[in-house]
Amino acid sequence: MNGWIVYTREESVRNELFINRFLENAPSFGIELRLVLVEDLTIGIERHNPILKYNGVMCDSPDFVIMRTIHPVLSIHFEEMGSRVFNSASSSLLFNHKFKTHHQLTKLKIPMMDTYYSKKHSLLDSKLPLDFPFVLKACHGRGGNQVFKVSNQKELQLGLENIDEEEIILQKICPNPGKDLRVFVVGNEVIGAVLRESNSDFRANYSLGGNARFYELNESEKRIIQKVTGNFTFDFVGIDFIFDENNSLIFNEIEDVVGSRTLSATSEVDCVSIYLHYIKNTLKK
Repeated sequence: MNGWIVYTREESVRNELFINRFLENAPSFGIELRLVLVEDLTIGIERHNPILKYNGVMCDSPDFVIMRTIHPVLSIHFEEMGSRVFNSASSSLLFNHKFKTHHQLTKLKIPMMDTYYSKKHSLLDSKLPLDFPFVLKACHGRGGNQVFKVSNQKELQLGLENIDEEEIILQKICPNPGKDLRVFVVGNEVIGAVLRESNSDFRANYSLGGNARFYELNESEKRIIQKVTGNFTFDFVGIDFIFDENNSLIFNEIEDVVGSRTLSATSEVDCVSIYLHYIKNTLKK
């Protein structure tokens, strides 16, 4: 079976070690894997059929694609051409939009912060749905970027100016800021969890200077996580939780193109081999 692992050029430089682990381990699973950059691809429709070009040359779509960049249109195109995409296009469309994700999880009745949707251009002209302070987020933001704690109108204005998209959400501030839990899931099975904490920021992201340690889930936490995994088809994602005043989990978001630096740094979990094994078994079905 042949597959592509797809990155943008910029992201491929930052993730070179992770990519090399995939390329080095793939042959032991009977997988022929190559790195392909988004910038080298052309997609389109000719004579009513989807087409794909690599470096300007027409080519077939691979058996599968490990999509390591957020590009739902490209994911849809690969699927239309017969490739199995990990994570799927439908997952990319849902989990990379914070409000859609919260909307989908409301039926599970798991704890989450009150969340309000708005368009950036209309927010300042309308009555705010909650009182200051609150958290302002871009709907498509990731990695803790475009997330702001706002305590007054001036901070709200500044936050909006620093968000580069129109869709936003507003959320109540959790009772236990600067602390969150990322649960890593492959094929709906939990492979590890990492607690991230920051003493200087209400965001606990490792990439923003937070600390991380491997975390053993208790039974109550496992039940909440199983509610989420039991209602979706996950390939490889991170489910993020924050904490209430009693250190109980509150759902925060699902990371589609999840990074695994914290898991590798705090444990012996080999997420690359686990993921390749899952991909091989999935394609055999």
